[in-house]
Amino acid sequence: MMYCKKHTLLLYSILFLQAFGCANQDYKPHQDTQNLPENEWFISTKDEKKGSEGDATDSGYESMNDNESLDGNEQKLSFDFKSEIEKLRIAADQKRGIEWGLQGDTLVRDASRAHSNMYAGEDYAVQILNTLRAAKKICELYRKDGKQFEKMARIFMQQYRKHNYTNTNEAAWISRLKNVNKKIVLKLKKVVLTANTEEDINQKLRLAENYVGLDDAHYNITTKFNIGNKQFALEDKKWLRLTSKQQSDYTNRKKAAWYTRLDSFEQKLIDAYAYKFLDSNHYIPTQLREIPGCKNAYQKRVLAYDENGREIVLARYYHSGTLASLVQDTAVSEETAKHNWEQILAHAKGLDVISLNNNVKLTMPKFI
Repeated sequence: MMYCKKHTLLLYSILFLQAFGCANQDYKPHQDTQNLPENEWFISTKDEKKGSEGDATDSGYESMNDNESLDGNEQKLSFDFKSEIEKLRIAADQKRGIEWGLQGDTLVRDASRAHSNMYAGEDYAVQILNTLRAAKKICELYRKDGKQFEKMARIFMQQYRKHNYTNTNEAAWISRLKNVNKKIVLKLKKVVLTANTEEDINQKLRLAENYVGLDDAHYNITTKFNIGNKQFALEDKKWLRLTSKQQSDYTNRKKAAWYTRLDSFEQKLIDAYAYKFLDSNHYIPTQLREIPGCKNAYQKRVLAYDENGREIVLARYYHSGTLASLVQDTAVSEETAKHNWEQILAHAKGLDVISLNNNVKLTMPKFI
């Protein structure tokens, strides 16, 4: 969903972003893992064989043996998922020729020396750590000990560094993702979700992955890059605070229809992360479509720099996902959409709305 200030260079902005959007995007992993169906996260013998081809140094890495020893005092320490994931993201960008500069909650990514190859094995390592983090959180939701998933994370990173798997091919990483995911699902079934099927646990794990990302810092991001001898930038800033009504929807959620219609598992996740939605420092992930608030909301600017390094604003617009709620309950859906639109109007007036929806009948005109 795009909200554009009237009389701005919208067309220029769209063309500009299409041409140079890669400068502002992390590498998108192989399409086999982008929207992998839940049942395809399980590794087969054929997948395992395919994943190891061309990767002769992979011996021992897939096992993640629980009995494997850890270096030094690592067994006694908590695993810092947030820190390790950010280190991997920095390393992935460095491999692409993109350097990070952090100032508070602002991240400047200098892509002026970036190259065309966007692949970095670190992106897959991030996915594995995030899945282990989600498994640990699931244990915590049910007051079970999740330390075994911290141990798996420590062993994974120890093997990762020891064997230098950053250059492993994508087929091997996809195989590894499936393998680790299978181990996690089986462990969750054994220690916490004993009454659930493996498929159901897998779906819960995917949902939890989107919530635990709220444990990371969400930055205002500016990505700088060159075209010829000119410097440009794409800027993404947090801009949508929840309205007082939406804040009330969270703080008084226990009897709210949007909340009570959810299964108890997602209710537990919302209870654990409601404070993140209220702090105005975190984006609501696009995948969390069942809850109040605009998702993945940014204020975007396209910038150029003059010879003195001063900014020239070429275009500006706003973006978010899921303005129109797709919840099956009509009353809840319409109320959520209405409040989302009011959220936008509370921060920006005089907007043109460009909505990208496929075969969805919207009732938004009565709200506008």
